[in-house]
Amino acid sequence: MTKQLTSQPRSRKRQITTLVLAAAFLLNGLVCSSARSEQSETPEQKLLSLPEARQYMLKLINKDRARAGLKPVKLDRIATEVGQKHAEECSEHLYLAHWDLLGRKPWERYTELGGKASAAENVAYTGLYMDGVPAPNLLPSLPNQMFNPKNLEEMESSMVNEKPPHDGHRVNILDPHHTSVGLGISVAADGQFSRVTLDQEFLNDYGTFDDLPLKLNPTKPICVGGTLKNGYQLSSIDLEWEPTPQPMTPAQLNTTSSYGWPENTVMTCWPPPYVSPVPVQVTPFGESETFNVAIPPLSRPSPGVYYVIIWARSKKNKDDQFVASVRTLSLGPRATLLAMAHPKPKFDSAKENAKESAKEGEPKGGKPKASMPSSLPDMTKLYFHPELAGSRVIPATAGEGGLRPDLSKFFAKPTLPPGVESPEKQESDHPDHPDHPDNRKLFFHPGAPP
Repeated sequence: MTKQLTSQPRSRKRQITTLVLAAAFLLNGLVCSSARSEQSETPEQKLLSLPEARQYMLKLINKDRARAGLKPVKLDRIATEVGQKHAEECSEHLYLAHWDLLGRKPWERYTELGGKASAAENVAYTGLYMDGVPAPNLLPSLPNQMFNPKNLEEMESSMVNEKPPHDGHRVNILDPHHTSVGLGISVAADGQFSRVTLDQEFLNDYGTFDDLPLKLNPTKPICVGGTLKNGYQLSSIDLEWEPTPQPMTPAQLNTTSSYGWPENTVMTCWPPPYVSPVPVQVTPFGESETFNVAIPPLSRPSPGVYYVIIWARSKKNKDDQFVASVRTLSLGPRATLLAMAHPKPKFDSAKENAKESAKEGEPKGGKPKASMPSSLPDMTKLYFHPELAGSRVIPATAGEGGLRPDLSKFFAKPTLPPGVESPEKQESDHPDHPDHPDNRKLFFHPGAPP
């Protein structure tokens, strides 16, 4: 992680603003940028309580989005709980990262508290320190959490005014697919040091999704289903894997930068009419659709974290693809601890989503019950041990802000069955065509049907 310091005369007390991001959730890799600048102390302003600070930050975000011609985002309760826990830990332990002390990424923390949408995190802090005084290992959170609006303005302004190509924070704030945001804000201080941490958890909330267990049962299928909002349809469902997270110290966390997708794709399932290693059942539901797929038990599962990633796209623009849901399932000793620690979600986002869908004019009476296949195919030849599976590698270019993914081939179309005309009018030799050999290699596992 690169940090830059401006040259300023030495002073007894200084204010530091540091920004770190895993921005905008750029599909297969999130770009993290950081900047550090010293600011002169500002005149005192009326302090805000935590609820007031969240509303003020929400107002700043939506003001920036309005300038870009984007719809406002609303405050999400479960994402706010995720962000608040992370902001408090960062302030108290004097670190800034997208992992927590247990080694969990934002997607895991969001899933474990009952989240079902897709989250993309921004984190930032501003603070005071004393020259020549070593920083403590732990700062106590103030019992009376009050915030200077100037601090919130500085953090938001620093992020949204970034310049390309090092503008990951800005891209995340101005992502047109975002519908809501969780805001965690925390202050910790001991008289010599203080730190205010801001956590923004932007969400893509485009449907209601069936529950998934926190603990993966290797003997049972993974049943993924849901109903997308009006005007959207299923693009694909990915199952990915990465090793079990390991705890990290604050010093280790401060050396991290960006976070991204797991490097091992176990399977990608496609809706009809595309060829899929496991059949995906899609049922029209008014102007939206309901989908179900039963991913058979893995032949040789490994302990770790499995990601279920649901891609959606607009019916008006087939190229407008985005992630609608990211959830994690754990396998191994850690999974048992998770199941005990989180027996039930604190917030039923499915019910809240259903209320929102009803407001938007979706058909009443609930989504249709799409039955699962009575028998599952033999996937022995299609499933591979995650450690041996081929990784889906997205080319990237290096820059000051880290690796920025090349997404030109990520939106390649899946393969159509023989004799079925492609919905898109493209030449077969075009590199973006679904029948192009490069695209087949990009999405299909070794041993998958041609």
